[in-house]
Amino acid sequence: MLAIAWVSGGFCRGCWWVVKGFLRGVGGVVLGPRHHFSATNHPVAAISQGQPQAPSPKPKEYRSLPPDISGELQFSAPFPVKSCYITFTPGKKNDMHIGPLHIAPPVFLAPMAGVTDHPFRVLCRRYGVGLVYTEFVSANGVIRESARTLDLVRFTPEERPIGIQVFGEEPETIARSAALLAGRFKPDLIDLNFGCPVPKVTRKGAGGAMLRDLGLMRETVQATVQAVPHLPVTVKMRSGWDKSSIVALEAAEVIEEAGGAAIALHPRTARQGFTGQADWSLIKAVKERVTIPVIGNGDIHNAGDALRMFDQTGCDAVMVARGALGSPWIFRQINDLLDGRPAAPVTFSDVARVCRDHFQLMRAGKSERAAVNYTKKHFSWYLKGFPGAARWRKAFMERESTDQIASLLEEFSTFVESVRDGSPASIEKAERTFV
Repeated sequence: MLAIAWVSGGFCRGCWWVVKGFLRGVGGVVLGPRHHFSATNHPVAAISQGQPQAPSPKPKEYRSLPPDISGELQFSAPFPVKSCYITFTPGKKNDMHIGPLHIAPPVFLAPMAGVTDHPFRVLCRRYGVGLVYTEFVSANGVIRESARTLDLVRFTPEERPIGIQVFGEEPETIARSAALLAGRFKPDLIDLNFGCPVPKVTRKGAGGAMLRDLGLMRETVQATVQAVPHLPVTVKMRSGWDKSSIVALEAAEVIEEAGGAAIALHPRTARQGFTGQADWSLIKAVKERVTIPVIGNGDIHNAGDALRMFDQTGCDAVMVARGALGSPWIFRQINDLLDGRPAAPVTFSDVARVCRDHFQLMRAGKSERAAVNYTKKHFSWYLKGFPGAARWRKAFMERESTDQIASLLEEFSTFVESVRDGSPASIEKAERTFV
């Protein structure tokens, strides 16, 4: 708890500007409804005109307090004040349920083709994500038992809880694929993709194209729920096909009525792709419309964005997609804020560590060629934002084998260890030695 006591005189409305200015000055962070501080009207404190008031039935809330402040602080003000008590309740670890599935924290890694493979899922679990998904798979590929398709959904116990996401255009095929996946791989949930904007998916009527036919969507959810009655069936969707057909609210009702256990909404249209800005107000509207859990997705680029989404929409969980590329520690930072701690800064050593860990996972779980290609993809995201980063990226892109990458990675790790303070000057000096 934080108690701020002002002595002498009466307490006026302008005091709050002093409080809020102080909090900003000490580096306050934006916090969500689960972690805030409240200003409670003490009986001896007056809100205006220096007169005492009875306690307010509902404390007024502000959201600018850094969660590591504690103790009593004394202020001097340019006007007479009496006494004001500000209490701070740190955030606590949150959780949620989708059907019987318990998830903690309520922070998800979105399914992303070519990204959320086994190594990346394991890495993100180590950084504290609450739920991961496989890359999405074609229902047709599943029922044909395509080896390439089924390889995408294999997972290990350390990745749980995990969902397998399926896309398709025919309810019966999707339901059959869900039953096969549930029986053979035993995921924690089955997720239906009603949001993919990629033309090769939508022109067949799958992904985001499902939003053009809510009757077909209903039939698909019902069939899948019946096919896997022991598992939660969830949906990830866009807000509509295009800006002239925003159907998020209607689709949410259809999904709930058909037996869907949760909805993840990315509030852009399918035609919009990843352009423009996600309309978070639609997440709030969907949350108010249905009783099943709602997961917010879209434009979460850092931990502060995640908490703002909780705060602005009231969603039950947040789903991070592109914000995790090159930044798996975003989950650790979100958890810090949910726990009422400042988000731990990312150090230069963190960058080197994640490169080593991710490379080891890729080398162990992929073919030589795939490990090299995926390493280059992810390192192009990790190696940014410090002097000389472009040259290190170029050096890794030129390597042609995992042995060559491993050798350069040792050199990079030594380089990072030589930079004691992480300052640009130190990095530039060390870089001249190693590159």
